[in-house]
Amino acid sequence: MYTFATRPRLFLSFAREDQTAADALRQELSARGAEVWTPDELNAVARTASAVEEAMRRSDAVLVLLSQASVKSPWVASELKAAMDATRAPHERVKVVPVAIEGANALPDIGSLRYLDASNHDWADLARRLLASGGPIEATAPESSAVDDVIDAIRDLPLEIVREPVAWGVRPDIVVETDNRRRAVLEVKARSSPSLVEAIQARAQAARLAEATAADLALVVYPRLEGSLEHEGIVGTLGLRHALRRLIALPRIASPPEDVRPPSGIVFAAMPFAPEYGDVYWVAMRAAAQALGLACVKVDEEDYVGDIVVKIKSLITESVAVIGDLSEAKPNVLYELGFAHALDRPTVHICATPLDQLPFDVRNWNTLEYGLGQTHRLIEPLTRRLRSALDGRVTA
Repeated sequence: MYTFATRPRLFLSFAREDQTAADALRQELSARGAEVWTPDELNAVARTASAVEEAMRRSDAVLVLLSQASVKSPWVASELKAAMDATRAPHERVKVVPVAIEGANALPDIGSLRYLDASNHDWADLARRLLASGGPIEATAPESSAVDDVIDAIRDLPLEIVREPVAWGVRPDIVVETDNRRRAVLEVKARSSPSLVEAIQARAQAARLAEATAADLALVVYPRLEGSLEHEGIVGTLGLRHALRRLIALPRIASPPEDVRPPSGIVFAAMPFAPEYGDVYWVAMRAAAQALGLACVKVDEEDYVGDIVVKIKSLITESVAVIGDLSEAKPNVLYELGFAHALDRPTVHICATPLDQLPFDVRNWNTLEYGLGQTHRLIEPLTRRLRSALDGRVTA
């Protein structure tokens, strides 16, 4: 059963006076498999703005403990501001999770951000809300059953439904088109409800899909989800039907949308799971695959039942090529590239960290260097290299 592709990373900001509460929460989160970072661990001598901001970018969620003490703390105020600044993009802003440990009257100005009430100091319950998924998946459940459930739930609506098409360089689970030329892109999850951290990741995925596909609607669907989080891009089947009916009622657009095609070739992305590499996938890898009529997939964007390594091997076996991001020489990337090489899959290697820091038997590979935050510059050379690899002209 798969919940997270890697240990969820949480950044915890708090005032010195709330150290006991922070330690208790951290203990509960760590016991449930989370990796929890605090400002003091970033620099043994002093907190630095650059270290804090970097840790926030690398985190799946930024938890800010709010109390009478933290409201007065210049460190917490600066960290909250840094968290908001570091997650300025629409698909990242939801990463900031205020946790009120003394009730709502202790809250500073957090704008429209919703907060968790932890005034009862039940840290086990708070950790569960942050990390525990609803509705365990049976290990024997077919991987495609959740997608089938969603298709069955909307089949009676006046829609054209395409399953796992290749378009915009991605392969979403479902694309639906209406008679008024509107389009929705859907990613389906098998669980009945997400944990808060999974909801954060799901909203980011929905926002990225909307940005990449220019669809009228991009949603992550939990078929059995009760209630609705549509404003966050997350729905159950009932919420999905309501959203699609509203889409159907919109005025007809003049120009037809871009055609989508049935399942076609995929390019597997072997890369670090850290959030700061998101643009490498969504901006550069996806664009390179799109230019060649393919879809780029990575394992933490997929939903499935079973062993993650089995899923990785399945995707690499299915792929026509593999793009491997060697940045930081992550063991998972080296393993996945080794498996791809053993299958004789064409591979393209990229890296944002110094090549001389890579293992000796890897650093001499033909590798494209790029800079984080400048992934748009990677699109053209990556597209050329991928095309050449598929033509059999480039090897490791």
